Amino acid sequence: MIDNALDDCSVLIVVGTSLGNIQSSWVRYEWDSFYNDILMEKKKGRMFSYIENINPHDLPRTLRNLQCFEKKYSSLEDILNYVKNALASVKENKEEPVIIKHDKNSFNRNVNKLLQFANMISCGDTSGQYINPYISDEMADLIAKNIGELTEYNAEKCMNQGINPVIYEVFLAQKIARINKPESCIKTYNILHQVINSWHVFLNENYQVVSYWIFVALSDKAYSRIKTGQVDERDICLEDIRFIDMPGRYKGYLLLSGTIEECRTPLVVKNLYSSWLCYIQTLAEDGIFFDEIASMVGSVAGNSSLKNIGMQYYAEYISGGKMYKYEMTDIKKIPYLKRNFPLMTQLYKKEYTREKQYGNQNGGFQRY
Repeated sequence: MIDNALDDCSVLIVVGTSLGNIQSSWVRYEWDSFYNDILMEKKKGRMFSYIENINPHDLPRTLRNLQCFEKKYSSLEDILNYVKNALASVKENKEEPVIIKHDKNSFNRNVNKLLQFANMISCGDTSGQYINPYISDEMADLIAKNIGELTEYNAEKCMNQGINPVIYEVFLAQKIARINKPESCIKTYNILHQVINSWHVFLNENYQVVSYWIFVALSDKAYSRIKTGQVDERDICLEDIRFIDMPGRYKGYLLLSGTIEECRTPLVVKNLYSSWLCYIQTLAEDGIFFDEIASMVGSVAGNSSLKNIGMQYYAEYISGGKMYKYEMTDIKKIPYLKRNFPLMTQLYKKEYTREKQYGNQNGGFQRY
C-alpha cells in the first residue's frame, strides 16, 4: 500500500519533529525511495520537508539540499502555495528551482542542477552513470562580473548564515575536473563535502565567486605521488586525504587557488593568498605543522602568484603546468613568509629547531 501511494503521488512532504523520526527506517525508506525515483527519471515529482524543533542543517544531506519549511517561520498558507506551484510544475513538466535561503537574493534556477548533481552523489551515483556533463554550463550565475563588497566564506560560515555550501562545493569540484570528466568531479566533490573547511571562497554582495582556494593534507603515500608532478590531481580521492584533526606534522597540498579573470586585481590576489597563509598560521598556533606544501598551476597568472608568495618551482606537471612548493622545515629560507608572517615563522622555527636538537635520539623525532 505504501509503495503504491509513493508511485501515485507527485509531491511528498517529509514532516518531522525530531531527527530520529525522520531517519527511522520506514520513514527514510519512503522519502529516500521517492526521491531516488525522481533522480532516476522514473517519475515527475517534488519533495520538501516541514520541521519543528530541528535545525535544518542537521537534516540528512538529501533533505537539507531541498526546500525546507520551519514551522516557526512558515505558515500553512506558505506550504499550500508551494504545493500548488509544485503540482502545476509537475503537470506542465517544468523544472522547479530549488529555493536556497540567502540573506539577500537567491541564484536563479540553474543552481538547481548543481544541487541535483550533489543529490545524485548522495544517492549512490558514484560512477557518474546518471550525471550529464551539463554542469559546466550552469556556472554563469556563480561567477562574479564585478568585485563589489567581498566576504570570505567556508562551509561552516555558509551554514551558519543560511547559505547552502553545496553549490560552491560543486563549483570548485568542477574547476578541478576541468569540465570534461564528471567522474573526477565526483572525487573532488566528496573531498570538499567531507573535509570541513578545506575550501574558502570570496563572494561579492550577490554571493558570486570572486576568488577561491582549497587546501588539504595528504597521506605520505599520496603526497609522494602527487609532488612528482606525474599524477593528475583530478585523481586525488577521499582515501588520499589525511584529516587535520590533531597536533602533528603533515604534508600539505594547495589543491586549487584562483581568481575570476574579470575580477583579478593585485589587491584581490593578495587577499586570497593572505587568507590561505593566515589559515596555515592558525593551524601552527594549534600545533599543526606541514613539512612541505606543494601546489600546481597551469596559467601565467598562477605562476606569477605562487612565485610572489615565495613558493619555489621544482617540476613540470604531467597535464601541463608547473609544480611549486614550500620547504617549511627550513622556513627562514622563505623571505616572503619571514617578512609577512613573523608569527608563523617563529612557530615553525621553534618546532623544527626542537627536531634538530632531539631528533637523533631514539631513531628520530615525530610529534603526534
